[in-house]
Amino acid sequence: MELYSFFLLATTLLAPFVAAVDPVVDLGYSKYKGKDLGNGVTQWLGVRYAAAPLKDLRFRPPQDPVRTTTVQDASDWAKECLATGSNATDESEDCLFINIFAPSNASRKDKLPVFFFIQGGGFNSNSNPRVNGTGLIKTGDMDLIVVTLNYRVGVYGFLNDGKEVTPNIGLLDQRKGLQWVQKHISVFGGDPDHVTMGGDSAGAASVSLHLSAFGGKDEGLFHAVAAESVSFATVLTVKESFYQYENLAIRLSCTKDVLACMRSKTVKEIQDVNTNIAYPGGPAPPLYMWTPVVDGDLIPDVTYNLFEEGKFIKVPAIMGDDTNGGTSFAPPNTATLAQSDEFLKTQFPFLTLGMLDKINALYPNQNDTCPNTGCYWRQVSDAYGQMRYMCPGIYISNALTQYGVPDSWNYRYNVEDPEQMAQGLGVPHTVEVHAIFGAGLGGDNPPASYVDGEKNAPVIPVIQGYWTSFIRSYDPNKYRHKGSVKWETWSEKRKQRIVFETAGKTKMEKIGRDLERKFNMSPLTCQQQLRGVEGLSLPDDYGQAHYNMDVELLLGGGFPAIAVDKSIIEDRLSHTLYICDRCFSTFLIHSGSDFWDRVCQTLADEEIHVPSQHNLLSLVRDILQARFFYLRDNGLFDPTTILSCNINILLYQLVLFVDNSHLEIDVDAGFKPLLVEYLAKSRSVKRELEGSAA
Repeated sequence: MELYSFFLLATTLLAPFVAAVDPVVDLGYSKYKGKDLGNGVTQWLGVRYAAAPLKDLRFRPPQDPVRTTTVQDASDWAKECLATGSNATDESEDCLFINIFAPSNASRKDKLPVFFFIQGGGFNSNSNPRVNGTGLIKTGDMDLIVVTLNYRVGVYGFLNDGKEVTPNIGLLDQRKGLQWVQKHISVFGGDPDHVTMGGDSAGAASVSLHLSAFGGKDEGLFHAVAAESVSFATVLTVKESFYQYENLAIRLSCTKDVLACMRSKTVKEIQDVNTNIAYPGGPAPPLYMWTPVVDGDLIPDVTYNLFEEGKFIKVPAIMGDDTNGGTSFAPPNTATLAQSDEFLKTQFPFLTLGMLDKINALYPNQNDTCPNTGCYWRQVSDAYGQMRYMCPGIYISNALTQYGVPDSWNYRYNVEDPEQMAQGLGVPHTVEVHAIFGAGLGGDNPPASYVDGEKNAPVIPVIQGYWTSFIRSYDPNKYRHKGSVKWETWSEKRKQRIVFETAGKTKMEKIGRDLERKFNMSPLTCQQQLRGVEGLSLPDDYGQAHYNMDVELLLGGGFPAIAVDKSIIEDRLSHTLYICDRCFSTFLIHSGSDFWDRVCQTLADEEIHVPSQHNLLSLVRDILQARFFYLRDNGLFDPTTILSCNINILLYQLVLFVDNSHLEIDVDAGFKPLLVEYLAKSRSVKRELEGSAA
């Protein structure tokens, strides 16, 4: 009995050491030897998650890695993927590697939460391939695992011909990495059923693309998301992007058996001609030419539309951005409004003159030193940064809430580094990554003020506390850093986000009216809801506006006009709206009374999330107000026309909302009589319909 008890005691004491993950792990297809860092963390760098995409595998979706019989060294970083226009020696076409950071004493039974981080680079480079998860693991009480990966970018990841080349290969690489985690992360002590997918910049854009992939089909690859500076780039269809394939073929002298010819070229031959060219209609080559395309499968539609329609995976989410997200991209020597417009048109070629005019009105130049070189830099950088980064993150947070995701948080990173401030950068794009991973662990060139003992070193444990808490529990508050404010969830009613301030301070802030006006945060717009209505015809440039990341919607605009087949209105109680004889841009509507906007706000305050209710109010608010303004301004008002559009059911719904809102009607004198008469007739319709129903 004593011998048996001693055996049990010895087994108990030794079990943690016996069960801990060995630096040599067997993945089935290969064995990899990692490196124990001696600080409680073991890392495996350069583990193959897919076969080398060389020769015939160039421009093909990722394939399973080839089996090996010897132990592979995983103690150092592998080469990153080839960037557009680069001949760097630390880049290679053979680049599909994954990196794992885990507590050294982790075991299979621990089932630790996993953070799968996708680096950025505008889909044209791997911008931070050497982020190190050690700091996050330590802050997270050694209770999580961090995974990062390389994926193909530029021509190697986003070339397509509409026939033989599968579109969006770079995104398929990322999904291959997520699938690898599902299959192998338990070997390192991780839980495949507790994966938070994160990313910065293009990596954050990838997060949004995987959320909405296949129209929101959930394949169980991740269970929460954290996106830093999510972006909506210019999105082309497969057909529209064919000029890229054709142009590359010409530059490579591949006019016969084109794809085979391209696969036969050396990396040097491709890289020598691998430079950006202008979008059709664009004045100059954009910053990032190769981007994901709408392929009707993985990306069935523009990301904005998919989130608008609720076609995304509903999981807990963090979205956010930096105060000055555009300063790193806009030319510092922008000296005139024309140069500002040219830069925006270069990046977003589908911008019309009308759209540019609206952007300029929303972003007036605050610099009073003109005409000096660079005096429009901050004007164009503000417009670009909010259009491409801040607005999409806020829009997604709003969409998550609208479609019933209660666990959604938003942030603004506003930590000022003295050197960056002196350069005029403010708080630039994705600088928060250096705080999330820790100074020196979040990539190259961390801000000097983030180093231990410096002014902004305190921000690191604060933001890491929120992130590791979210990774571990899907709640950024549960394990947050002591003294940090509670990070309130985003909602349509509150519209608030956390602000990370200089020296580690935090606070909550509400989105101001100016940002609401620029971002058009309300999902209730005529333009969004009329898509696909039978008998509806849209203007020729409608699709262009959407391929331009819906910039007009995002900045508060709308499309110029719509027309509806009169045959639709024959049914008196038709749900479909006929606009009498014309409809006006929602941009004009925003210039008038704010009454309808206040009705929409009431909906948000009451936390009404049912899309059908939003749709009804949206149509009435946008189109009837446009109609009223037209009649008033042209002296054509006739009370009998109010019901001639056959929108009785819509009027009924609106009156219900108005009657229940107890809003004080405060509109200009010229419009008030029309509104009063309209409401009177609407209530008459309401009584008539209720009587019919009875």
